[in-house]
Amino acid sequence: MGLVGQPSGGKDTAAAYLIDKYGFVLVSTSDMIRDYIAKNNLGEPIRTLMQEVANKLRLENGPDYFVQLGLKTVGNKLVFTGMRNPSEVATLKKVGATIIEISAPIEVRYQRAIARKRVGENVSLEDFRRIEEKEFESTDPNNQNTGAVLKMADHTIINDGSLEELYQYLDLLMAQLGVKT
Repeated sequence: MGLVGQPSGGKDTAAAYLIDKYGFVLVSTSDMIRDYIAKNNLGEPIRTLMQEVANKLRLENGPDYFVQLGLKTVGNKLVFTGMRNPSEVATLKKVGATIIEISAPIEVRYQRAIARKRVGENVSLEDFRRIEEKEFESTDPNNQNTGAVLKMADHTIINDGSLEELYQYLDLLMAQLGVKT
C-alpha cells in the first residue's frame, strides 16, 4: 500500500491506523531521508534540506531509490509514506501496491503543519503555498513531482474532517480492497 498526498494531509495518521488495525508495517521514505541527514551530520531536517538530500540520493541511486530500499523491509503488508517522485509510485505499482491519496484543503493542512511543530514548518500560509507549488511539478526525473504522484493514485480520501471520519473512510476502502484485520 502506498499513501501519497500533499504535506500535512494525514498520510502518517492514516498509516498509523493501518498499522494498528490491519497489521501493516511502516516504510517512511521521509524517515529514511531524516536518518541520512542525522547520520551524516547535515543539520536540522528542514523541508528544503530534506528535498535537496532526497534529490541528490535519487540522482546517485535512481529515482525510485527509497522505494527500492523500503521493499527490502520484512513483512507481507507494507504501507509506504512520503513518496514524492513518480518513479517511486511506479515501482510500488509494479509489485502490486494500491496507491491512496490522502487529501485535504491547503488551509487545513497548513493548520496541521503549524500544530505538529516540525522543524522548518513555522512559515506563513503564503510561504507554505509557494513551497508546495515549487514541489508540485518538475522536469527532472530525480526531483520531487507531487503533481505527477497524485495523478497515479488509485483511490482518494478527502481528510478534512475528524479522525473518526478518516478511520471510517479507511475501513471502507480496506473492505473494498479485501484487506483483513
